[in-house]
Amino acid sequence: MIGDWSFSADGLPLGKLLAAGLVAMALFALLDRWMPISAAYEELAIVFALVCLELSRRSVRPAERAAKEKPRTLPRGYVGEEMTSVVRTYLCRLQAAAKAGNAKAAEAIMAELREVQKPNVVCFGAVISAFARAGDCLGAERWLQALLDEQVGKPNVISLNIVISACAKQVEVSRAEYWLDRMEELGLEADAMSYNAVIDACARAENVPRAEYWLERLRTGPGPNIVSFSSLLNACAKAGNAERAEYWLKQLQVEGFEPNVICYNSVIHAYCKSGHLAGAESWLERLTSQGIQLTVNSYGTIIDRLAKNGDLAAAEAWLGRMEELGVEADIVIYTMILGAYSKLGDLPSCQRTLQRMRSRGLQPNLTCLGFMLSCCSRLDDADSGLQFLCSMRDEGACSDHALFSVLAKAFIKGVDSKVAHVLMKAMVSEGFKPDMASLNGILAACASSKDAAGAEFWMAHTSKAGDAAQAGLKVGKGSERRKSAMGEAISSYNALISGSAKLGEVERAEQHFAEMQAGGFEADVATYSALVHACARSSQLARAESWFKKMEEAGVQANVVTYNSIINACARCADAGRAETWLARMEAQNLRPVLLTFNSLINAFAKSGVPDRAEEWLDSMQGRGVEPDVVSYSTVIQAWAAAQKGERAESVLKRAKSQLWPNASCYNSVIQALASDGQAERAAGWLEEALEAGIEAKALHLSCVVAALLKAGRLESAEAWLGTALQVPRQGPGSLEAVASALEASGAHERA
Repeated sequence: MIGDWSFSADGLPLGKLLAAGLVAMALFALLDRWMPISAAYEELAIVFALVCLELSRRSVRPAERAAKEKPRTLPRGYVGEEMTSVVRTYLCRLQAAAKAGNAKAAEAIMAELREVQKPNVVCFGAVISAFARAGDCLGAERWLQALLDEQVGKPNVISLNIVISACAKQVEVSRAEYWLDRMEELGLEADAMSYNAVIDACARAENVPRAEYWLERLRTGPGPNIVSFSSLLNACAKAGNAERAEYWLKQLQVEGFEPNVICYNSVIHAYCKSGHLAGAESWLERLTSQGIQLTVNSYGTIIDRLAKNGDLAAAEAWLGRMEELGVEADIVIYTMILGAYSKLGDLPSCQRTLQRMRSRGLQPNLTCLGFMLSCCSRLDDADSGLQFLCSMRDEGACSDHALFSVLAKAFIKGVDSKVAHVLMKAMVSEGFKPDMASLNGILAACASSKDAAGAEFWMAHTSKAGDAAQAGLKVGKGSERRKSAMGEAISSYNALISGSAKLGEVERAEQHFAEMQAGGFEADVATYSALVHACARSSQLARAESWFKKMEEAGVQANVVTYNSIINACARCADAGRAETWLARMEAQNLRPVLLTFNSLINAFAKSGVPDRAEEWLDSMQGRGVEPDVVSYSTVIQAWAAAQKGERAESVLKRAKSQLWPNASCYNSVIQALASDGQAERAAGWLEEALEAGIEAKALHLSCVVAALLKAGRLESAEAWLGTALQVPRQGPGSLEAVASALEASGAHERA
């Protein structure tokens, strides 16, 4: 029997067509044998049979034909009905906003779309992408969660990867890990890109153990690629762990991957970061001899480290070597050397470096300008600084605004502000024209440097610029000029208030606020936050809370900065209860606490003498997706040390070591606490470990270890510590005199 083998283009089974043909052939053969007829009649009969077959073909029901046709594939991301023309129009706008990284515009377009039709998965994906491109991982997470909550459809792997990558770029390791773990729950299979983004987050956080953990997890899934290994190598480089960097470079090759120059650069960087320059130079020599084409970054890492170490002869030698090998140095390499000469106050060498740059066709930029001005400031040479400023302007290298901005940074960086101030005055007399933004920046810089006289001088210039802004306000309400003038004036007042806040002058900040209101300008969140910050710096909690209340009454929504300032005020006043209350209010407003928020809260409990609650908040912040930093741990350690609980302080230090590199404060607090608690050997052990880790131990903490050893009768151990390179006080407990007295008492007169 002939089966239904396949279908013709129109849906009629091929088997039926063949069967019909065979039957027709047999019928005509019989007719021709039994009752012969003319050929004309035979042809007519054949035509009739073909017409019947055609009618049979066309009689196939449309529903059956549709069922047999292959379903048409809809565009990626569609769920349910096809996209309407309305949604398609909005989607085009959303994708344009996403490409530009304009999150605000994407959100506004989405709001418009919601009013006319329910958005689909693709629309949500575009908004998520817009926030990710804008560097707002919180916004990207919020819209991904909205997609899940509204059950519009199932997000795809790309959407999750975008969010994970956004979290990685903001060094939000815990959040990146959270979304990777959620993928399985959502029925999505993570790909190598998903894991690579999390490894990148760990690398940015300099957390090598965590990066290694995720690479091992990747092995059990889709498998690592060259990007996975290069991200892990980057983690080793940032952490200065050359040993692990070399291990993973070998492992990469064992698994069949060919290292690229990025991988080799990470190993070189790891050696430089750890201070082992000989290892870095050895790798450069080895790679050069193997004929591997290195890049500017390969040499830049070691040149930067040599320059920062003050070995400028070696740095310039490597610069010459790279140029001989055909690798052209960029302006970044030259600024490394220029910055080192500037720090030494070597103006002739700075000028020679600039000349060498120009001979290579490189135009000095604002960074070069900053180093030149810093050098002039160190030499009290305002004339040379002004000469270089004028040459930069004449060459058209930068605008007046940019030049003033560089000078403003001279205050912030702590260079001799007096010379920078003279230069700025000279610039004005030479015809340079600062704009409102430059003047506001200079005001803030003066405040940071606590240069009251300089602030007064530039406040007068800000007032003149403010007169121009006031003139702009007289234009029609809807004009762009009016909007610009209004914004500049508000920024000016905010700079004045912020500057007063940084100087700790609350009354002056409040006076500028009154002037702002009298001028008809509406205060924004930056204004109120600066006032709250001013009160916090002067430990005036009640006053800070009063300004917060006024802000609410004015209808201005507080942001994370505002809450951080008021929680900091609570910490300064050792009012941990109020700090917790303000944190609760912050979270009730759907504002996510950040690292600074939790550090202030921990500090509040530390200052209140409640170390156990400080440690609880250390645990809590991790549970809320915020990784503690060295300040978080050192504050808790100091709290336990102040409570004379050496073992608890030691426990927190061990925990900190598993997550990051503890600083001198962490070690010194534990050493002092254990020594005071009579645990001399353990204190000495931590002091030895601190020295091995390159931590600078203070003489005070060595003396407390020596005193504890003497008290415990460990005279030889105490004497041994005197033979180290550390300085020991001559008098007092744990001093040279105390050890000598103990030796005399033991009869060791010669050793004494």
